[in-house]
Amino acid sequence: SFEERVSILSTYFLSLLKEYEGSMHPVKIVSEILEKCFQKNQFTISIESLAAQYKISSRTLQRYFEMCTGISSKQALQVMRIRKATSHLAHSPHDFHYSLYNYYDHSHFYKHLKQFLQENTLQNLPADATTEQRAEAVTAVNKANNDLKDFQRKAKIAEIRVSVEATN
Repeated sequence: SFEERVSILSTYFLSLLKEYEGSMHPVKIVSEILEKCFQKNQFTISIESLAAQYKISSRTLQRYFEMCTGISSKQALQVMRIRKATSHLAHSPHDFHYSLYNYYDHSHFYKHLKQFLQENTLQNLPADATTEQRAEAVTAVNKANNDLKDFQRKAKIAEIRVSVEATN
């Protein structure tokens, strides 16, 4: 029956997870760090303090980030920071303020925004564009960012599958 097949497959995959549990340790640490930073808007925290919380060296934590995300810890936190800020700006421009995301001023936020968005998206905006105009531009780019995020997630899953198959 279907339930029996589900049970057999679940048992098999749970045994695989137990077998490779140790290799998931770096993923667990990086995921926890990203989640905590996202929840608390702590995107400028030092790698040394994060490493100390997990009682590992900062270099080890850097390796974990590069292995799990493909980028450095600083880059990962900056990407999350600008994505969270742009999402807030796109969905609630009336209560958005750059200081919520530890930007010093509006020009600092705008400079960071330009680094992550497509150049032509913001080229057509006048220098004195309103917050609502900027929010519309950000909304247009958010879909592309989400598509990229989904692609990266699928690529990581495929990479894990390949490594599991290679060990069998």
